[in-house]
Amino acid sequence: MSATFAVEDRSNLKKHLLNKRNFEKVVDSKIERRKETRKNAKKRKASQMVAVTEKEERKAAANDRSCKLARLCDERLKSSQFRAINEYLYTHPSDEATRYMNKHLFATYHEAYESIVNKWPIKPIDSIIDAIEQYSTRKRLIIADLGCGKKPLLKLHFNEATVHSFDLIAAHENVIAADITSVPLEDSLCDFAVFCLSLMGTNVNDYLFEANRILKLNGRLLIAEVVSRFDDDVNHFSKSLRHFGFTKVTVEHLPPNKFFVLFSAVKTCNVHKSTAKRNVPDIQLKPCHYKSR
Repeated sequence: MSATFAVEDRSNLKKHLLNKRNFEKVVDSKIERRKETRKNAKKRKASQMVAVTEKEERKAAANDRSCKLARLCDERLKSSQFRAINEYLYTHPSDEATRYMNKHLFATYHEAYESIVNKWPIKPIDSIIDAIEQYSTRKRLIIADLGCGKKPLLKLHFNEATVHSFDLIAAHENVIAADITSVPLEDSLCDFAVFCLSLMGTNVNDYLFEANRILKLNGRLLIAEVVSRFDDDVNHFSKSLRHFGFTKVTVEHLPPNKFFVLFSAVKTCNVHKSTAKRNVPDIQLKPCHYKSR
């Protein structure tokens, strides 16, 4: 009897162990499937994230190309507008330029012009400032800045002097809008008359007559210009200044590349346009062209 029970117990024990192993296999299998499911889910999620990232990168790259193209088109348009305005100013007399110019054209022109100036190794206005400081130690000077541009740089530098700043459009509160061949100043008022890259109109004689009118006797004329405008003969221009009442002319080619030239001359007599001799030469300078980029 006891032997029979022992056999049955061993049989039941085997069944129990077998069932336990089967159960563990089933559990292990489910765990592995869950792990695999989670792993696959992570892979899908990672793949989706990569796809989204690549899509966003493609979109960003497309937007960047679009922005660059828009900027390029805008720069070319502004460059084209600048060259058109520049050509007009250099090929027409100043009175026509005064009627032609408006605030929008003036802003468009000077935005492009300033980007060009910023690339120059030397700024002619700095040489003008050095010349004024060299020729006079007095601080209470009277200066006419004829064609000052957007900002009255001479007025900002010589803050103790009286600086009258003129240009076609008054883009600054200290600038007076005027044709610089006829400015609202008294005769024989100024110590210095300055043209810094501003002899732009075809009526150069009128600019020089006006400089003579507003300068005191022994007042000084300063002209900074692009040397190529003088047909490689700056001496002819400097000699012509005596017809407008200026002597003691000096000519300085500005370093480092001598692209600009600075004229300095002293007013030694009054010369009025209405009474000037007929043999006064008609001075013509070459237009200053800027290449398209």
